[in-house]
Amino acid sequence: MTAADIAAYIGAAAWLPQLGTWVYDAYSKPKLKIVSAGKIEIGFSMFGPIANPTLAISAERRDALIEKMSLRVTHEHGEQRFLDWRFLNEVQQQIRDPQGNVSSQYKNTPAVALKVSTLALAERIVGFHDPKFEELDRVTTGPISAQFRHNEAQMGNGAALDWLLNSMEFKHAQRIFEDSMFWRAGKWEFLFSVQLAGVKKPHAQGFSVTFSDDDVTTLRRNFDLLVPYVRAISSVNEEDRKLITWNWVYPSIVPAPESRF
Repeated sequence: MTAADIAAYIGAAAWLPQLGTWVYDAYSKPKLKIVSAGKIEIGFSMFGPIANPTLAISAERRDALIEKMSLRVTHEHGEQRFLDWRFLNEVQQQIRDPQGNVSSQYKNTPAVALKVSTLALAERIVGFHDPKFEELDRVTTGPISAQFRHNEAQMGNGAALDWLLNSMEFKHAQRIFEDSMFWRAGKWEFLFSVQLAGVKKPHAQGFSVTFSDDDVTTLRRNFDLLVPYVRAISSVNEEDRKLITWNWVYPSIVPAPESRF
């Protein structure tokens, strides 16, 4: 064996620890898989555009800690929006009455983090909201709310509420509210992006959702609920303070080919 051969072996051996690190990192990092229920809850309300998928998330190799989850929705004609997770709903128990009807009790928590074990599925309803709408709503409605409270102290609740609902500021906020309803008919790509603790590259998994014309019509009916909602939460009159039920739709959601992501 020549000196050159010995040097070559030494050089190759120097790479072994690094190769071992790469292999260890590749196989020790958790691997996620997301399974969605067959239907997804889609809404539009005072919280803006909403998507509430029911997801089962599994982890392989090791337990995973989800620190962040976002949703990119892209219409078949190119329009693209981004939503962030805001809450997690977990089914605590289900009760069946003598007639066979099932009612569920949920535990609602803010979306801070989610632990996913290799031993069990993490099943949650994940609430996604539009952060741009939230910021626009805060900037728009903040001054109106402050003025309403001032007027209420000066002239009473009823007169202040009449001022509010007839003011130019409220009409402007109402137009912004309606313009923020971006759901429309056609095929949408829903791409979930999941950031894990200790992993640089987010896990991405895509699904397809198709909205019908009836779905969009149903959601747009919520435009007419804005004034009753504001009246219900602002009035001291018991006749006005009634529950407002927003309209929701439940289109099908199916996995997209993995090769696209």
